[in-house]
Order: sequence, then structure tokens, then C-alpha cells
Amino acid sequence: MVLALVLVGLASAASGAATICSVQDILVDPAFRKAGAGRALLEAVKKRCEHLRQLVLITDNQSGQRAFCQGLGFTEGPDIRPEPARVFAQFR
Repeated sequence: MVLALVLVGLASAASGAATICSVQDILVDPAFRKAGAGRALLEAVKKRCEHLRQLVLITDNQSGQRAFCQGLGFTEGPDIRPEPARVFAQFR
């Protein structure tokens, strides 16, 4: 019997282990999108970082990103209450 492993996706996060976890990548093979792979990856990161005060995820502006993030409990910077959060990024 031959067992074949297929990489469906990956998540990358960085943390100083004190207050903030920054999710840097959630990448899913297009063939497995809309099947829960991205959600499962992000839930695994959230569980590992549940003791931290902030979980930060910065994405590009592709359609579906906002709905995906909000569906996982994230709030976009200007929508955070009681006052908006500032999110800064620099792309080169």
C-alpha cells in the first residue's frame, strides 16, 4: 500500500509569548478552499495562543477575506469598539 500525503494548507504565526500573537500566513490550496481547511488552521493557532491578550491577522483585500475573518471572531480595526484600533502595515 502506498500512502500519499497532500499538503492542504499551512498557517504561520509569531509571538513573543507575552501578549500578542501575529498570524502571518494562512495559505490553503485552492482545491480545498471553502471546505473548512482555513478555519481549522486558524482555530489551531487561536487555541495555541488563547492565553494571549491579542491575536492579530493582517490580510490582503481579496474578496471574501473580511467575511472569513469576521466568521472566526475577528473585528476589522475601524470597527473595534469601544474605540477603533489602529492597524499599521508597510508593504514593500
